[in-house]
Amino acid sequence: EPYVLNPNGDVNIALLDFGSKANIARSLVKRNARVTVLPWDFDFNAVRDQYDGLFLSNGPGDPKSIMDTVYRVRQTIQEWNKPIFGICMGHQILGLAAGLEAYRMTFGNRGHNQPVLALASSGSIKAGRVYVTSQNHQYALKLTEDFPEGWAPFFINCNDSSVEGIISTPESGKRIWGVQFHPESAGGPLDTIEMFTDFVDECRAGVAARKGGLQLGATSSLMINHTSPKVLDEVKRVAVSA
Repeated sequence: EPYVLNPNGDVNIALLDFGSKANIARSLVKRNARVTVLPWDFDFNAVRDQYDGLFLSNGPGDPKSIMDTVYRVRQTIQEWNKPIFGICMGHQILGLAAGLEAYRMTFGNRGHNQPVLALASSGSIKAGRVYVTSQNHQYALKLTEDFPEGWAPFFINCNDSSVEGIISTPESGKRIWGVQFHPESAGGPLDTIEMFTDFVDECRAGVAARKGGLQLGATSSLMINHTSPKVLDEVKRVAVSA
């Protein structure tokens, strides 16, 4: 059943729980968000207008095993213009909803010292910088020559060039981010923890804009040309030069 954390928070965020780490909700609450935790198979689209943002949590297993959820998230992306952030399994759900493929890695990426390269600047994240991250996953999104329209790679792994993040492009008008790693890892590193602040701040900005009758667009700045048919070559070149 759904339940609420920090009911007096100043921004209302829904958390789809695929097996969420407690520190995800804790990190949102710490930034004074009101967090409604929903079961993984909950029909968010039936209640989405009550919320200022959607968070997709981590979780175990193959994301393709819950395609009904993927289809619901795809509908949310197409019809809803509020911020969405996904971590780990949530990132893979976003990718499948966007039209990317997910696959089982040979060994997976595990540990508290996985380096990822940012390909886009967004909030506290700066393009061209390498961030040290915590990871524990067997599945990943497939890096392709042509990303789906409206999307671009956000991070890649510096060791194996696997996709570590995706982001909606400025032209899409969306504010959506997904990362394979855990910014909130309780044991650290905390290089990317401020992504939680970025997300909650975007939700607050949306609330303020709606009250003022304004329309918010995307705020990211891409390092690579996401419309190029040579995205894969550019990503590999950037990874090697870093």
